[in-house]
This record gives sequence, C-alpha cells and structure tokens, in this order.
Amino acid sequence: MSELAKKDLRDLSKLLRKDLAMDASQINLKKQYSLDKLHDILSEQIERLLDNDPSYLVNLLYRIDVPEIDFKRALEAPGMMAKSEQLATMVIERELKKIETRKRFSHLAE
Repeated sequence: MSELAKKDLRDLSKLLRKDLAMDASQINLKKQYSLDKLHDILSEQIERLLDNDPSYLVNLLYRIDVPEIDFKRALEAPGMMAKSEQLATMVIERELKKIETRKRFSHLAE
C-alpha cells in the first residue's frame, strides 16, 4: 500500500469507522494508523462479517459504493482471508476516492 498524508489517513480512519459502523475499540480516532494497519483492521472486520453476517456486508459495500462486479469477483477468491483482503482493498480505494473528490471540490463550498 502507498503512503498517504497524515490528514488523508485521519480522514480515511473517520470514513471507515463511520461507513462500516466500527467502534473505538476497532478504530480509535485519537491514534494515527498506517495505511497497512487500516487495511489489516478492515480485513479482519470484513472477515468477521463474511462469517457472521454476509448480507450486512453486502449492504455496507453497496452503501460505500463498491462496484458489484468487483465485490463478486473478490468473493470468488480462494479462502476467506483472500476474500477479505481483496474486499478491504476495494473499500479503501473507494473511500480514498471520496476523500480526493471532497478535497477537489471543497473550495466550491467556501
């Protein structure tokens, strides 16, 4: 995973926590996480959802706007860990696009 500015990492942490309904024990907003660490946390959360509540996970992926064809392809990966890691990558990529779009158009709101 690439390096991001600290502000982008904080924004990503906030978005992941909000969009995936994670609590402070999963992503503590007072801590600074690396992109790899956020990926690991998200991958573990997705793996739990795949095991315990796959329909809720699908709902979250729709809400985050991960393309259906992409997450269906990820679900074809062999093994639970591979599935969750691919889905985590897709979610992070989508959330980073949201951050970039907001930065690009934030001057219009001022």
